[in-house]
Amino acid sequence: MALQAAGYVASRAAGPRLGLALSGLATGFVSSTGTIAALGARAREKPALRASCVAGGLFSTVATVVLLAVIVLAVFPPAPPSGHAFNLVYAVGFAVILAGVTAVVSLVNTNWGRSAAATATALAGAFDVHAAATSTLSLAADGKLAAKDISLPVLVAYSTNAFIKGIAAFVSGGPAYGIRVVLGIVLTVVVAWLPFLFFH
Repeated sequence: MALQAAGYVASRAAGPRLGLALSGLATGFVSSTGTIAALGARAREKPALRASCVAGGLFSTVATVVLLAVIVLAVFPPAPPSGHAFNLVYAVGFAVILAGVTAVVSLVNTNWGRSAAATATALAGAFDVHAAATSTLSLAADGKLAAKDISLPVLVAYSTNAFIKGIAAFVSGGPAYGIRVVLGIVLTVVVAWLPFLFFH
C-alpha cells in the first residue's frame, strides 16, 4: 500500500509521463505482472502515453529483480529473521503460497530428482517467481539441495514468470505495447542467464 501510494504521489508530482515510470517501479514490488497488465490497458486507452506505460512496465521488472536479490540475500545463506511484516494479509498469503510451493518442490526433488524439481519450480514461477525462488533457496539452506543446483531452478522460474509477463503485455496493451515490453523483458532474461551459461 505504501509503495502504491508513493507511485501515486510520484505520478501527481512528476506528471503522467515520468509518473507512470515511477509508479511502475513502485507497484512492481507488489506485482510486476499486474503492473504490466494495468499499464497495457492504459496504453491501449491512451496511445499518447504508450511510451510512458512501456517504461513503467519495464521498471516493474526492475522491482522483480531487486526483490529477488533481497530474497536471495535473506534466505541463502541462512539469515536470522528480523523486523515485522508490514502487511499481515500479504505475509500470510505469501507464506501459504511459499509453503505449498516448497512442499511440492521438496516432494518432487525427493522422488524424481533435481531436473524434475526445476520443472516444478518453473511452473510455480509462472505465478510467483519470488515464492518459487524462496522455496528453492530454503531447500538449499536446509541442505536438501546442493548449492551448485540453486541457479538453474531460480533462472527457470524467472524465465517462466517473464513469459507470463510477455503474454500479459500483449493481451492488455496489444502489439504496439507488447512488442516493446517483451523486448525489454527478453533482454533482462538474457542478462540473467549469461553468468550461468558461461561460468556454471
